[in-house]
Amino acid sequence: MDWTQGSTRLQKSLSIRDWQAAQRRARDMEADGIDAYLTGDSGALTVQKATDDFEADAKNIIQASTLKLYKILFARLNTYCKQRGYVFLKQLGVVQIREFRNSWTTYSPRTAGKHIERLKRFFSWCVENGWLEDSPANPLKSPKVGETDVVPFSEEEIDKILKACDAYAGPNRERLVVLTKLMLATGLAIGDASMLSKDRVVKNGTGWYVELRRAKTGTAVSCPIPNDLGKAFHALERDTPFWSGKAFAGRGTACLPRRDPAGEQRGYRSETLQQVDTGAADRV
Repeated sequence: MDWTQGSTRLQKSLSIRDWQAAQRRARDMEADGIDAYLTGDSGALTVQKATDDFEADAKNIIQASTLKLYKILFARLNTYCKQRGYVFLKQLGVVQIREFRNSWTTYSPRTAGKHIERLKRFFSWCVENGWLEDSPANPLKSPKVGETDVVPFSEEEIDKILKACDAYAGPNRERLVVLTKLMLATGLAIGDASMLSKDRVVKNGTGWYVELRRAKTGTAVSCPIPNDLGKAFHALERDTPFWSGKAFAGRGTACLPRRDPAGEQRGYRSETLQQVDTGAADRV
């Protein structure tokens, strides 16, 4: 195939030896939008243009962290299409989208399920715009995700963690100690705790509190914390002591050290941080 998309010349082998079959494939591709491109009509028919338009439409509607996940999905989708010679949106049917889904060999079932949800939303949006009659992603099913019970740390294990934090000699020792105690006192997950700013940790007549708003309802909630913890938090540098402001907001990573063999020798276990906030929630 040899045609022009705007000012760009596109050449793609159909990998078909039979001339009549190649002619049929060429006619199908023309029906899918090549003629429209040559006449300058309906530029959103390409996969690249459709994904670009979705991003432009969504950037003022969804959170930046969610939009970034869509961009990751679209980068893979456009790469898949380029590798297989799919240029136009109408070339993507159920078979092609299933093949694209099956190329996610490194994703966990939970991550794959989230990508399928985003893929369905994108193609539904294309249907709403009149670019497709039906969504080729509708038949896709999310993989089953086995629920894993998170066993919280025991009081003995929490005591070992606190001792290991106190014994830690790294440059972020103070922040590590405060962050760990803050998670234990409030039950905040690591991402929420690491993004906490000083205007959320306030003092009133009865003591120190962490003030937050529930994401789903917007309801203000507050959690009391020890006075010495509130003072220690405000004594740290920066308005967001655990976040430099340079990393991607929404997937906050704190100053916790990586696996520390010396800490394990002192009794610290390198378990998932979810056990910390789960155990903290039980204590709260």
